[in-house]
Amino acid sequence: MTTTILFLVTSLLLLLIIFLSIAFSMKKDVLISRNIFIKASVDKVWNTVTNLIRQIEWRQDLQKVEIKDDNQSEVWVEIFQNGDQISKRVVKSSKYKIFEVEILPKGGYSGNIKIEFTPSQAGTTLRITEYIIITNPLRRPFTNLKKLEKRLDAYQNNLKQLLDHSA
Repeated sequence: MTTTILFLVTSLLLLLIIFLSIAFSMKKDVLISRNIFIKASVDKVWNTVTNLIRQIEWRQDLQKVEIKDDNQSEVWVEIFQNGDQISKRVVKSSKYKIFEVEILPKGGYSGNIKIEFTPSQAGTTLRITEYIIITNPLRRPFTNLKKLEKRLDAYQNNLKQLLDHSA
């Protein structure tokens, strides 16, 4: 009996060591980037992207947006249909050029999203770059990169659908 218990404890410790080795060796940052062309003027695209409270009208993945006041910059919380919440704040806003937000640290995650606007005669091209930092190594093996990519794809598809059809 003690041999069996010793074997089980040793096996569990070995599995824990393997898990920790994998977790600490995984990349802590993720970069996702997309380009999207929208058949709408840069001012219409800009106004849609930067009007945070109205995003629930066109983003199908959002349930609610709550604006917070931290006396330094505009902070808001995006509450998703599945209950996930992400707090963000504007770090750079250059009208019709760049809209950059910080993903505020929570649960071992942080990062930023940068949206670059390039106007043309036919519409506006957006380059959306999302940089995620997974600070907690124990969360890295459980980070669903497909979910992050799917969320960004849904954002751009919802935006394109709204503005391409209203042009």
